[in-house]
Amino acid sequence: MMNHPKIEALSDSAKVHIVRLWGHCNKFRTDGVISASKAKEKGPAVFKQLTAGATPLLIALDDGTYYCHDYLKHQWSKDEIEAQSVVKKDSAAYGLHTRWHVNRGIFDPDCIHCQALEAG
Repeated sequence: MMNHPKIEALSDSAKVHIVRLWGHCNKFRTDGVISASKAKEKGPAVFKQLTAGATPLLIALDDGTYYCHDYLKHQWSKDEIEAQSVVKKDSAAYGLHTRWHVNRGIFDPDCIHCQALEAG
C-alpha cells in the first residue's frame, strides 16, 4: 500500500494522516466519509496534499464532508460489518450452547438453541 504512486508522493505526515483517517472510518463505520475538521486536523499542508491532483485521496462532497477515494472498494461497508457481526454473534452463541448444554447434557429453557432442539 505505501508503495502505491499516490501514496509514495505524500509527505510522511500525510501518509500517517490518511492511514489514520481510514482507521477512523473503519472504527466509526462511516463508509469512507469524514468531517471537514477531521480531514483538516493535521494542518493545511497535509490537507492540500490529500485533496490535490487529478486523483485526490480525499474528495470533497456537497455537504462539506470528504470521502476517502475508493474506500468501499478496499474496505467493508457499515452494512457488511454489521451483517458479519450478527453472524459471529450467532455462531458464538451456538458454540457456547454446545459447550455448556449439549456436551453436559443440560437443557436450559431460556436457551433458544435448547428450545430448537426440543421442538425437533
